[in-house]
Amino acid sequence: MLAPWRADIDTVRQQIRETRALTSRPFGVNLVLDFPQEEHLRACLDEGVPVISFFWRDPSSLARQARAAGATVLHTVGSVAEAKRAVEGGVDVVIAQAGRQAVMSAARWRQCRSCPTSWTLYPRCPWWPPAA
Repeated sequence: MLAPWRADIDTVRQQIRETRALTSRPFGVNLVLDFPQEEHLRACLDEGVPVISFFWRDPSSLARQARAAGATVLHTVGSVAEAKRAVEGGVDVVIAQAGRQAVMSAARWRQCRSCPTSWTLYPRCPWWPPAA
């Protein structure tokens, strides 16, 4: 997954082309929506990037563009409400962010004792809230 969300457009295109030259496998580009990403998305789609991943904010308008161009669209969320909005906005895959970052952004994540190697939103976890 490339993360050129602050790079200039020529650099974005160069990184995509270099990655494509190194693999015949699918790869993706992550775009952080705290910054304008319309140009970056257009470059990705022009270059045929098969997977577009968004982070932060509402990805709806860009997700529709990416899907219309044939890309698979991912979006990282920090809450159930964000996940629902992402799906309604046309995202193919929801990435549930866990750990410290999610706690800072959503303050709703806890490690699930029934599956200690993964994390879950506590309203969905059978072990949350912990017994008093």
